[in-house]
Amino acid sequence: MVSANPATPATLRFVPIASGSNAHGLTYCVAIQTAPADPAEPLVLLRSDLATRVFLGAAIDAGLRPVEWLELWVQTVSGLANSPATWREYLTNAQLDAQWALNAQRFAADSPDSYRHTGWENSHPAPVFINLEEGEPWVPSDLGSGESFRLCTDDAKLTEAGLPAYCISLHRYWLAEGHGGQGASWVAVTENAPLASAVVTRDKIIPSGHPLAAFNPEGGLIHVRRLAPLAVEDYADLLSGRAWTGIALTRGAEKLNNGYATLTEWDQLLQQGDHFFLGGRGRAGVFLETFHLKLQLVYQMVKLTAETVKQRQLPMLNLSADSFRVELGPRAPALPLLWTARVTLAVAGQAVALPLKESGLNHFLPLAAPATTIFRPDYLGLPVRGRGMVRLRRVGADAAGQIFVEGTLVAGERLRLTASDLVWLKLPLGGGIVDLFATLDQDRGMATGESRFRTALQRMDPTVARNVRAAEGNAFDGTTFETIPMLSTPCDLYALGVLAVRALLVDAENSLGVALDETLSLARQMNLEGGEGDAITKVRALVAADSRWLAVLGPQRLSYEPLTPEQALAWVPEDLWWRTVAAIARFFPGHGADSYCRDFADFSPFAIERVFSAPLAELEELLRLSRGLIFSDWVANREVARVLARIRQ
Repeated sequence: MVSANPATPATLRFVPIASGSNAHGLTYCVAIQTAPADPAEPLVLLRSDLATRVFLGAAIDAGLRPVEWLELWVQTVSGLANSPATWREYLTNAQLDAQWALNAQRFAADSPDSYRHTGWENSHPAPVFINLEEGEPWVPSDLGSGESFRLCTDDAKLTEAGLPAYCISLHRYWLAEGHGGQGASWVAVTENAPLASAVVTRDKIIPSGHPLAAFNPEGGLIHVRRLAPLAVEDYADLLSGRAWTGIALTRGAEKLNNGYATLTEWDQLLQQGDHFFLGGRGRAGVFLETFHLKLQLVYQMVKLTAETVKQRQLPMLNLSADSFRVELGPRAPALPLLWTARVTLAVAGQAVALPLKESGLNHFLPLAAPATTIFRPDYLGLPVRGRGMVRLRRVGADAAGQIFVEGTLVAGERLRLTASDLVWLKLPLGGGIVDLFATLDQDRGMATGESRFRTALQRMDPTVARNVRAAEGNAFDGTTFETIPMLSTPCDLYALGVLAVRALLVDAENSLGVALDETLSLARQMNLEGGEGDAITKVRALVAADSRWLAVLGPQRLSYEPLTPEQALAWVPEDLWWRTVAAIARFFPGHGADSYCRDFADFSPFAIERVFSAPLAELEELLRLSRGLIFSDWVANREVARVLARIRQ
């Protein structure tokens, strides 16, 4: 265990997560709170989701000193036990591991100097607990042989033991091979994992009376990344004129990097002159540069999302202010510190593809059940489950032998669906369940509560196909159904639009809720205007016709300093500002021809990242224009123009 020292916050200590050190003589450790608010959580948990827990860690040198602060990402499947059943039947350990490896590639490509390759991103380490008394990692072992347990990923061994295969399930088991005459010992790790003979649950192995904290109890894969201390909202507020308060949990950890320490005093930040190019030009210069840096922040979030989606060919479906962090790069001789800021992903995407048998189609679903959040419309992605009667009207096949079914669903009430949403019907047939994925046409139902449906083409087992054909004309009461909403990259675009609003339009008077509501009102009014002209022309016309738009969405929102719209427009060109506002309004799908996406189903299934192409192109142009203003002394030029205008009068 590493005790506190002058470079270590007194409230923290560090415990290695594995024996030995890496090639550089550094030992990776997890941070332990000496006096945790919750005794059950002594480890410093930075954030978590259903499949990942991110702990605060550090790299320790031979002198027991923290060399750098780290984020330790630990894979877990325990949280998936209560996830929506729609996709859980298709999600497996093998898929989770493959996504983890893809994320490792993405993280390493995004921030090569921040990612620490350990081998744990591709090869499962031993399950590890932290012995809080001794300050050492504790690996569970078989009481009989003394052999350490490892996560078993060998399907043949699992099947031979009468257990679910690793690759096709979400269950996990420890295994001690039992060499030297001892039989193999098995431990069920995940909740409700099936048990066979000689298989015990984890609570039978963990010794009682020892203070153990679970760091990686499942033997999950691990990412090790350099800590990115700044939240996106913290960075946006810093640019707006609010000093950074630091990381509460680490109580001074950010001071290990002098660059972060300078962000805690806004006045000094301005006076030092090494954070902004235009700091010497006073309020006007800093205001203009703030505009550019905030545009850069939005651009980086959109670009990083597009690159990640392109690599994984899965949407994110969980974007929020917690999805990104900001880290400062190394000092450069001629580059101000804030210009080195780089956005990194703080959470991995949570989408999975639901294959529709052999149809070649897929829908994307989030790991977590939809929750009320400002980053996604409440009506979007809420599945409906129920039971009803299914009547099979017609069963047919295409030239390749793929089956389709037409029928009627009697649900008793009208379902809230779009034309792109699916319904998963679990038809009880032939002593088993046949999965049918269909689109509904509720307008064609002949009676109240009825909807006509047609399934996607799917290849079936010949016996199942014969049973389905034989069932034509039959009715099946009590059929379970569940709606599968169409969720893809337009959902991510909406969330990025909210983040753009947060960065550019939130100040002391405008909360995020207020700023978003005003932006959506503008997008709606742009659609109602119709007529000729692009989005920029429409916004300019709306602002000219109604001064209230300037009051609620003017450039004064860039700063927490009280400013009038007129003062702000003296520092940022009016045309450039309203072009920016028009671009933000276009992020939100479903607001007419001006939106980057017509609706939430407007994406290419063969290149889902194309949704981000148009907004990225517009943001690149806005950055080019704003950067030109910074280095052309636009404010001074405008003052000269005003003097000349007065002379001409």
